Amino acid sequence: MKNRIVGFASLLLIFVAYFVFRYMLFKWHGMKEFPFYLLTVGVIIIVVSGILRRNKIVPVFTVAGYIFGFFCGYLLAVPSYDSGGTLLNNMWQIWMNSYGTAIISGILIETFHGRSREKK
Repeated sequence: MKNRIVGFASLLLIFVAYFVFRYMLFKWHGMKEFPFYLLTVGVIIIVVSGILRRNKIVPVFTVAGYIFGFFCGYLLAVPSYDSGGTLLNNMWQIWMNSYGTAIISGILIETFHGRSREKK
């Protein structure tokens, strides 16, 4: 149980972040389903890596990527118009790419950190 505390804490934090982003900051992004899709991916990764495999780095990077990606997307989003005059926004792309980069970085760090522990 002690080894899984990072996984459970990360799971709690990602649910809190989802609630805040989806409901409290809805006016900032206006997306109804996309935060849930990212949450689903994050929960699966946290459960597999943090709770089942007892990794400590991947769950932290997953939660940090979810939060950091949201704010990067909000700050760097560029509004545009399509040919029909509808307002578009690229926040979801920035959020998704930042989130994915954080998850992949966590997996790589965990992999190489684990190999260096095995050599010692």
